[in-house]
Amino acid sequence: MKRWLTTALLLMGGALPVWAHKYHASLTQIEHNRQAGTLEVVVRVFADDLELAVSRAGDKAWRLDSGGEAALWAYVKQKLVFAEGDKPLAWKAIGFENDVHQVWLYLELPLTVTPQKLSLCNTLFLELYRDQINTVNAVFGSQKTSFVYDLNRHRHALKIDENGKR
Repeated sequence: MKRWLTTALLLMGGALPVWAHKYHASLTQIEHNRQAGTLEVVVRVFADDLELAVSRAGDKAWRLDSGGEAALWAYVKQKLVFAEGDKPLAWKAIGFENDVHQVWLYLELPLTVTPQKLSLCNTLFLELYRDQINTVNAVFGSQKTSFVYDLNRHRHALKIDENGKR
């Protein structure tokens, strides 16, 4: 009986989804396209985290293959907020790609003028995981910088001067 119980427990442990992961992180790349007058943004997240977050935000099960992009972008717009001073700036969803484990979200923020007090509030998945870390790498001209967002740090200033430098 003890051997059967041990075998059953081992088999159940082996039944964990192959996509389960022990760390919770996202990675965002921001590049200032001076010629187009935009910030181009790519966000990489774990697929299972995104599905769980969108499901909880919408109070119903949501899957990447369901075709319900409105729920996806509503969640991301709530959690990834660019602002000039206290005024949120509207970004445009370009699309997304996914594989079994990861999702790449593509966004674009039009800049009619170079913002003097641009900031980013990134709270992706902080409602799900206390250990969530959101890293943002920004490229403004020749200047490259990185920011870490977590439960204690939600907002960072992104400074762009007219020459494209931070």
